[in-house]
Order: sequence, then structure tokens, then C-alpha cells
Amino acid sequence: GGAIMSAFASAWGLIAHGSLWYTVNLLAGTMLSGYADMTMEQLAAFHTEGLVVGSIIQVVMSLAGGVLYGVTLPLIPRFQLFFSAIVVPIIWSGLTWASISVVNPALGEHIEWIWFVASQVVFGLVAGWCILRTEKVKTMQNWHYLERLGMETPGAREMGGEE
Repeated sequence: GGAIMSAFASAWGLIAHGSLWYTVNLLAGTMLSGYADMTMEQLAAFHTEGLVVGSIIQVVMSLAGGVLYGVTLPLIPRFQLFFSAIVVPIIWSGLTWASISVVNPALGEHIEWIWFVASQVVFGLVAGWCILRTEKVKTMQNWHYLERLGMETPGAREMGGEE
């Protein structure tokens, strides 16, 4: 999901700003001082430290998001792909929008929210699709509480939960 999201964001930067580096510099600007004061032309230019820091942020956030998706999606009873592609990206984008004024207000002026939400949706679609295609591993947590206690109860389903 993170790799596809990066490609999508870079393609958007190339189309909208004529630069592959705009989006990674914008992301790096959340951690590096001085990036908030850059002009659009400076953000569109290549900066080694921007590439390194932006890439690290992208990898760490993608791994963390992937773990959260991997843990929560199997718990969602229905419409898991809708949840991963629409609900979570809207919540995440809303939290980002609400906190950017505290994290880096000057940089918040450069974020184009349609692109931001779209890249979150791309991540959610890819991550959700990959997670939903993986084999489910049965654990005791899926068992009924009586099964975990070792009690035999007439009418209760078989040990090990549902198939």
C-alpha cells in the first residue's frame, strides 16, 4: 500500500507541479525545519535530505498503518474493503487536517486536500485488498468463552469456532 501510495503521490506531483520531488519534500517538511518557508518552486526542486527524511516517514507510517489495518480489518464483520478504502482514510485525513495547524501551519498551506485524501484511499484500497486475501489463522480468541473455559455445553458450536 505504501509503495503504491508513493507512486500515486509522485505521479500527482509530476502532473500538478511538474516535479517528482514536490510531494516527498512536502512530507519531509513535517520534520525538517526550513521547509515550511520554501516556495512552491523550492519544494519542487530535488533536496537529498528531503528525499531521505520523506522516504523514512513514508516507510514508517506505511508499516504502522499496515499493521493497524492487519489487526483491525479481520475484526470488521462486513464491508471490510469499504472500511479500509473509505472510512479509515476519511478519519485519518480529518485528523491530519485538524492537527496540521499545530504540527506545521505554514506547511498546511501547501497541502492539496483532494490529493491527500485520494492518496489515503489508494493506500486503503491496496492494503485492504492485500490483507483480505491473506489466509486467516484460527486462534483461541475466536472461540466462544465457554470453549476457552473447557466447558462442554449442549447446543454450543464445536470447539475451535466457526469455519
